[in-house]
Amino acid sequence: MINIIRKNWAVNLKFLLLFIGWLILVPRLPGNTSLKYIVVLSTLMVGFEPIAFWMQDRRFPQRMLDCSLPIDRITYIRGSFIACWSLILVMLALTFLSAIFISNTLDGYSGQLGDVLQLKVVTIALWLPTIIMLLFYTIYARYNVMTALIAFLSVAFLGFSTIMGNAILHSPKFAGAGSGTRRSLLRTLDSVVMNYHDTSIEILISIILLILVNVFTLKFSEFLFMRNDNVS
Repeated sequence: MINIIRKNWAVNLKFLLLFIGWLILVPRLPGNTSLKYIVVLSTLMVGFEPIAFWMQDRRFPQRMLDCSLPIDRITYIRGSFIACWSLILVMLALTFLSAIFISNTLDGYSGQLGDVLQLKVVTIALWLPTIIMLLFYTIYARYNVMTALIAFLSVAFLGFSTIMGNAILHSPKFAGAGSGTRRSLLRTLDSVVMNYHDTSIEILISIILLILVNVFTLKFSEFLFMRNDNVS
C-alpha cells in the first residue's frame, strides 16, 4: 500500500506545487484584500482535487498497470483513496497556514483571520472533496475515469440547476431575474452550508457524517472494484 501511495504522490505532485504557487500569488493581486475570498477559492480548488487526481488515468493507464502487478485489489483501492485524501489534507493545511501568514504579514488583511480560522470553516471545507469522492471514486472503481467524470458532471449539473431554480422562484425579481436572482442564490447556498454549522452539536454531527460518508465511499469502492472484471 505504501508504494501505491508514493506512486500517486509522485504523479500528482505537480498539483501541489501549482497550488502553492496560487497561494503565493493570489494575495498579491491588485485590489484583493479579502482573506475570506482567498480561503473560499482555495478550498474550492482543493475540493475538486480528487477529479484531477484520478484524471491522470486518462493520460497514463496507471490503474491497468498497477493491477497487472501482484497487488491485491483492496490494497490498490485503499492506497489510492489514502493518497488522494493525504494530498487534500496537506493542501487544506497549507491554505489555513497561508491565511495565518497573510493576515500577520501583508497590508490590508489584518483582523480578518477570525472569520476564516474556525472549526466550522474547516469542516465545511472537508465536505466538498468528500461528496466528490462519493460521486466520482465509486463509479471510477466500477468502470473508468471518463464514465465517472460524465456521471459526476451530470449529477453536479442537476444539483446546481435545482439550487438555481429554487433561487429564481424565490427571487423578488422573478420576472426579470438579474441581481435579485444572484442574491437569492447566494442566500440559498449560505443557508444550506453555513447555517447548519452554527452550534457545536451541529459541527460534531457534521464531522461524524464526514467520517461515515468516507468509510462508506471506501467500502463501496472496494466492493465495486472487486467486481470489475475489465480494469482499464
